Amino acid sequence: MTVCTTLANGVRILSRPLPGRRSAALGFWLLNGSRHEVHGQHGYAHLLEHLLFHGSGRFADHFEALGGHVNARTMRELTAFHGLVTGDRLRLLARLFTSMLLDPRLGAAELAAELPAVGHERRMASMSPWDEQEAFALRRVWDGHPLACPILGAGDALRAVSPAAMQEYCAERLRGPSIWVVAAGDVHHDELVEACQALERLPAGKHRTPPPPDFTPRALHGPASGDGSDLLWVMPVPALGDPSYPALLLAEQIAAGAPLSARLQRELRERLGLAYAVESRLELYTDCGLWWIRVQCEPGREAPCITAVESVMEALVQRGPTREEVIHNLTQLQARWTLEEEDPECVMERIAHEIACLDRVTALNERLARLAALDPDDIRHALADAWRRHARFVWGAGKTRRASNGDRF
Repeated sequence: MTVCTTLANGVRILSRPLPGRRSAALGFWLLNGSRHEVHGQHGYAHLLEHLLFHGSGRFADHFEALGGHVNARTMRELTAFHGLVTGDRLRLLARLFTSMLLDPRLGAAELAAELPAVGHERRMASMSPWDEQEAFALRRVWDGHPLACPILGAGDALRAVSPAAMQEYCAERLRGPSIWVVAAGDVHHDELVEACQALERLPAGKHRTPPPPDFTPRALHGPASGDGSDLLWVMPVPALGDPSYPALLLAEQIAAGAPLSARLQRELRERLGLAYAVESRLELYTDCGLWWIRVQCEPGREAPCITAVESVMEALVQRGPTREEVIHNLTQLQARWTLEEEDPECVMERIAHEIACLDRVTALNERLARLAALDPDDIRHALADAWRRHARFVWGAGKTRRASNGDRF
């Protein structure tokens, strides 16, 4: 069972003991990402993560002395400081993370140390065709919304950043209700609360979150990148708390998400031999989501690949999955989720994301019961709602076309 304590300023501390474990996963989660940046702040969320976590290097030796591993990452809505350590060192890691948030170092020396690292990270990301393609697609389907802004920053905002600007940004973001601490594994809740009690010194009050974006379907074709062609479909999907989400989850598994049995895998790889693999993922935010399907093929095979993918999806929309497919994927998800319940890091991550998206924690039995209540028609309707608004992007050897809105790439 997950135990939760809420401090006076709104910071939530949650723990899930896992009997028999000697390790513990800990995450300090902030409701802060590229979504929360305004004009002139692009890249601030990621830079703040660097400044808090690395700072002047004051915590590096302490983190390494814990053993295990400790890291941080910035996402579109969340920033996470997380680690896996032995249970007897969990309180020390919690105290280090607490000190990190309560005493941020955001001066000129720290900016001078971290800005080159952030710049290098940004340059490395620009060398990845997939990262560039995903960024391009986001700008087109979520035109102008902060969720579409690059996590690593855009434009010259970071060139002009000052200590005063980062201090103001940090003070606005580090607020009690926007922070939750999650631990799973060999954890004692009262000891965790005691280690984090000083977080109560942070101010209360949430910062503003922009409303969800509008999704714009598009079909764009661009020049080949690298040795092959890349085909990308993007669809809007409901958030985790939406009643239709469980049906969409099964639809994704049946269509593309299961690595061996999904319809797209069988059609493109086994029956037609057009592509080796299909990549599929659901990306969820607090109030919206995306479904990405990506296929890589040889130049010149773009047209038959597109036809195959869209024929499979249309067939599922028209006729739905078979009862056998539903049962197979239910069984697979049950096994996967049961295994994840054994892993402290998986449990910690799931609880953290549920707090962000649902403002509560669900039990395994509850999640499985929602899936088991579905029938093929539920799944077909969820798939149809997503697919009818899909966008398609093709980076291939074919002739570049100009879209009706003038976009070209």
